[in-house]
Amino acid sequence: MNNAIALLAAAGLATALSAQAQSPTPYSDQSLFLAAIGGPPFIEQNFGDEPNVEGPLSYSTSQGNTSYLATSDSSFYNLVQSSDYWLSTFNPDSYINLTFTSGSPEAFGGDFFMTGQDTLYISGGISIVITLADSSTLDYTITPASSSDFWGIITTQPITEAALAPLQPNDWLTVGEVITPVPEPSSLMLLGVGTVGLIWGKCRKLR
Repeated sequence: MNNAIALLAAAGLATALSAQAQSPTPYSDQSLFLAAIGGPPFIEQNFGDEPNVEGPLSYSTSQGNTSYLATSDSSFYNLVQSSDYWLSTFNPDSYINLTFTSGSPEAFGGDFFMTGQDTLYISGGISIVITLADSSTLDYTITPASSSDFWGIITTQPITEAALAPLQPNDWLTVGEVITPVPEPSSLMLLGVGTVGLIWGKCRKLR
């Protein structure tokens, strides 16, 4: 029995250390991203109820006390295309920052693309800078092929901010949706399982 406990503890610790050692993983397939984060609960915000207002705009979920603010150097502008609701900016060349105010998750994704003056999708590059809890950053450049192209990232520590900026002039950065899972510190849970197993096994030997 003690050997089984020790093996369970070792497996938990090894899995936790392995998870911590993994590199951040970007995703371009939404289904794979959702499978990797384990499904709901998560925020899936399509901005359908947002007016054309000055920021910041606040979003949250009661499922896991996760919330974030959307800010920009422009006022926000709501675009509607075939029943899809997109969050954009009133002025071109403006950034959109999503800053987590509670429950910072370890994954972030969504549909991020450029639109023209006619409010339709156009091809264009976007800079995405992810800031982590230790103040380090992850820099990515994407060029979406459509307004439904997905991009996401799963990191090894909580995300505090996602900064989005257009890489071409005179066009509008647009967000179709944001998917942000409720943070689940799986590595800490596994580490806890391993530690409890080791302590329990040692206590049983002492009895």
